[in-house]
Amino acid sequence: MSHLLTLFGKKFSVGKIGGIQLDLDASDISTITESLGDVSQWDDNSGNINNATQGTGSQQPTTGVDTMNNLNVLDFVAVDSHMFDLDNPITLAADYSIFIVLNTDETTNTRLFLGHSSLNIKIGIVNNNKFFFRALSGGSSDAAETFPSGNSIIHITRDVSNKVDVFFNGDPAIRLFSNVAQSGNTIFDQICEDDGGSNWDGDIAQIAIWNKALTTPEATKVKNLLGNKWGVSV
Repeated sequence: MSHLLTLFGKKFSVGKIGGIQLDLDASDISTITESLGDVSQWDDNSGNINNATQGTGSQQPTTGVDTMNNLNVLDFVAVDSHMFDLDNPITLAADYSIFIVLNTDETTNTRLFLGHSSLNIKIGIVNNNKFFFRALSGGSSDAAETFPSGNSIIHITRDVSNKVDVFFNGDPAIRLFSNVAQSGNTIFDQICEDDGGSNWDGDIAQIAIWNKALTTPEATKVKNLLGNKWGVSV
């Protein structure tokens, strides 16, 4: 069952906020199809049935080994090319919000936690421990901010004016792309890869994506839920 947080006497989960497109939650082991710990499918909890799948055994991440706040996470190993394909691409045409809970085992090479197989859209870490985001096919990239260390919650949002901000562990917003609007489709079809050999190296606990920019109260609820659940100080 998806983790619930009691706020003001009411139960709250990320799926209660409208516009959710994807909710991959490794703590919900009922969503994980595995054999001897190797994961072939990670089911989407959003109701959109946009599952993450990997049919090649050597590229399957592992479950039941690593934890975060005593909850199960999936372990991705870059040298083994661990990654998932999404059953359907997620197309974010206007404002959006992305939350991801993770940690990284490597900060010296490019490693991606979201990407597209052909459009060169990607989010992750690049050498010298910098957060990296290319939001549009053929667009510019931003790699100026230091990637957070340890277990972390990263929140990325594009607002109605197409300006993009990132928040690390609930810290104040950092405006990306030198305040230049990123207008157009941001599309993801892969988890922890972009078909360029830059697979993620570390744990992924949860990914949630909305096709709208969350309001400040909504984003605060999600941040607090994920921080409480995964033991990340926000």
